Amino acid sequence: MASLDSSLLVPALQRGICNCLGIYYVEFLESFETSRGIVSWTTSICSGLVFGAGLFVGMVIEKYGPRICTAAGGLLCFIGLLSSAFAEHIAIIYLCFGVFTGTGACLVCLSSFVALGQHFDKGRGAASSLAVVGSGLGGLLFPVVLRPIIDWFTWRGSMIIMSGLMLNLLPASRMFVVPKPKPDIPQAKEDSKTPRISLCSDGMWRNPSFVCYAIICPIISIGYQYAYIVIVDLGILLGFNKIRSTFLLTYMSLSSTMSSLCFGCVLKLLWNQNVLLFNVCLISMSVAMFAFPYVTSYETLVVVSALYGVAIGGINGLYAVVTADLLGLKRYSIGLGIVCTVFGIGYLLSAPVAGVINDFTGTYNIAFYVAGSLCAGCAALFGVVRGIHNRRLRSSEGTMSGMVENLELTIS
Repeated sequence: MASLDSSLLVPALQRGICNCLGIYYVEFLESFETSRGIVSWTTSICSGLVFGAGLFVGMVIEKYGPRICTAAGGLLCFIGLLSSAFAEHIAIIYLCFGVFTGTGACLVCLSSFVALGQHFDKGRGAASSLAVVGSGLGGLLFPVVLRPIIDWFTWRGSMIIMSGLMLNLLPASRMFVVPKPKPDIPQAKEDSKTPRISLCSDGMWRNPSFVCYAIICPIISIGYQYAYIVIVDLGILLGFNKIRSTFLLTYMSLSSTMSSLCFGCVLKLLWNQNVLLFNVCLISMSVAMFAFPYVTSYETLVVVSALYGVAIGGINGLYAVVTADLLGLKRYSIGLGIVCTVFGIGYLLSAPVAGVINDFTGTYNIAFYVAGSLCAGCAALFGVVRGIHNRRLRSSEGTMSGMVENLELTIS
């Protein structure tokens, strides 16, 4: 239970900061008085590294464990946010807020999922969903609290306060329980001579479902984080004030949290079809993306934002579980690192490209259309590849079963 408690608290702090990127995006626009294309790199570097550093971080966690890595991530978040508060040039924000805070958040995020993967087998989906609920609560509360803090102390003062909150990750990391080694000592000695799983692991890249999953993840992430970053600015461009625009993030987080519980726990217990649920979430996100350009009223914007949050919550609760289903626990850590890394590629590019499009066209509509089309295409591709792979597996199992039966008849 200690690991589960910590995996509720740790993602809440990590996601709380990441969910406020859209708020800081607007503040950076006003403070540094530059184009959206340039400012968007501040948030895209941070969100990109939260996932993009996953490959390296996955290897580090495999070597040092989630407890040490969570503490290290907390220190990096503290340093990044505190130093950003005193930055006088946008390039300093790139380094401090983008690189330091993004890498630290990646350590924190991935460590919590790996810790759950080590301690839960049958209930991994439900445990991961509860951890995502902690993440959702952080995303729900931080924007509401951050807006008045910025109004009172400016965005620089808010970063000093947020950096102090990140120090809570150090004691939280101590709550992770270190798994006890198996008592089979001879087997442990034999395993110690076996090389660690590498990126060229045979079983991993011979699995067509995982290869397709790794290909579509960066495409999905173009739309995945996009609305979170631009939604506050979109609300302001539609004529709503900063407070009402900021609350859109809260509505997203609330629906995301409820969706994580529903998709990760209830529907998994009923259907046990994680890939199917993942594709349902992708289609829902695509629908929301296509709907954003047609929004004219605040109420409609809230509804579409909530639909987007439902899709994001489902993906948050399922992407780690889908990775485990495709690869198994043996390659789970490195597989999750690969998935997070390719997710980060899309994160890194989506906001700057959308910012440049907005600078030239004066609207985010084209970027929404592109993101929605990509998500729908990925859902179709993943569904087809997974279906073909499953059919081949069943055919191979049937062939093997027939060979065994013939052998038994021959022997008898």
